[in-house]
Amino acid sequence: MDGSDVSTFLQETPLFEGLSPDELKFVAHRAKIRQYYPDETIVYQGKPSDTLYLLRAGIVAVTKMVPGAEKAFKLAYIMPGRTFGEVGILENSPRSANVVAVTDVDTLIFRREDFLEILHRYSSVAIALARSLGEYLLDAARRRSVGDRKVRLILVFSPARSGGTSVAHALAAALAKNGEEKVSMTEYPNPQKLAGDYGIGAGEAKFSHPKGYDVYLSYGDAPEAARTVLMLDEMMGNYTSVIVGLGTEIDHSITNMMEYATQIVLVAPPEGEAWEAMEGLQDELRSKVSPDRTTLFTLVNRPKEELKKSKASEAIDFDIPFSKSFPPLSEVDKAIPRGLARVVGLLVDRLDRTHQLGVFIPTTIDIDATVDTKVYVDKTLAFLGDRFGGATCSEASGVWKSDEVGLVSETVYVVKTYATQGDLNTHLDSVVDYVKEMGIELRQEAMALEVDQKLILL
Repeated sequence: MDGSDVSTFLQETPLFEGLSPDELKFVAHRAKIRQYYPDETIVYQGKPSDTLYLLRAGIVAVTKMVPGAEKAFKLAYIMPGRTFGEVGILENSPRSANVVAVTDVDTLIFRREDFLEILHRYSSVAIALARSLGEYLLDAARRRSVGDRKVRLILVFSPARSGGTSVAHALAAALAKNGEEKVSMTEYPNPQKLAGDYGIGAGEAKFSHPKGYDVYLSYGDAPEAARTVLMLDEMMGNYTSVIVGLGTEIDHSITNMMEYATQIVLVAPPEGEAWEAMEGLQDELRSKVSPDRTTLFTLVNRPKEELKKSKASEAIDFDIPFSKSFPPLSEVDKAIPRGLARVVGLLVDRLDRTHQLGVFIPTTIDIDATVDTKVYVDKTLAFLGDRFGGATCSEASGVWKSDEVGLVSETVYVVKTYATQGDLNTHLDSVVDYVKEMGIELRQEAMALEVDQKLILL
């Protein structure tokens, strides 16, 4: 990788994206390229912190040794574009964990004195680093605030009269059904309108629904700016699942909620302005939330009969079919339509599966010779399904450039699955090994694995 390639890559990373071309050249001149092989330790726990690493390609695992343990346990995985080692440099303290290559890894490294010079010279880099460290602190504060409890915050965005409120309530009922979840829900910015939906008198702050979840109807008498924060603290402190129904506008209070959200659900009809607004909201949310912390789901709802056969975007996750008997909110739990019940059931199953993996299976070997690889598709479906509880397959058209024959077009099978954090920590290494072995059998120069929307070439 030459200097221009380094500058181009730096510009695409959150840490350096605010720099000008000349400034990027200055930073690139101070970066050194280092490559590591699978299972090679990049950073050793307890060693001096004298280097910042920027991951260009591959996957690394963060592991930690604790007293009494026979081996290090995994804390997390780091994907391309992210950094590690910055805290030790700023604090001038020893490494707090190991970092080990899971795949072949390319990094850019900055020596401590060079990186500190960059921070002093360019305020945008210092601000970006502060923002990144702030996210780490927020995650730590979130974990401390809930202790060992598993708490999920689900935000349901929907244009008016698109069925988002009914989806939120059906979701609350489904989560509370087995009795293991303590569930609450509300709406923002006007939770009081739920009182009218349920025929509850004014002044009530909370309603215990017969289906086993609590509905918050008021944020209390605190100043308006503090009400949402206090409500969120109370609900997340007392429930294992918190659901908040929202519109499509994002204000300061919703931005605060998004920092804690584990899942975001977008509900919209497949028509005109409502769907365009939802696509715009989807793009905005993807720029604001981290995919390794918050999962986005898109649901198409068909509240009107004329939308019964309307074609929906291929990018959606769930499609709620039209139902003539779609009930009012006060009856949604008593006579929930079968289609909505099925979709909500699937959504509940996905809530803890916050990580997405995709294995790309080619249909050519030896550059451009077509071959039937469906046996590998079936094998991969079984492999991922056995480890993560299920998998799906779709076809896509792919184009790649060969040095020998130029552009090569082919059909690609994409086998996808969704994983919990625990399952990802347990099985990602074996997935990498499986994809590598399949690449050897199919005589591929490289195989593609996608983890949380990051494409890794193996």
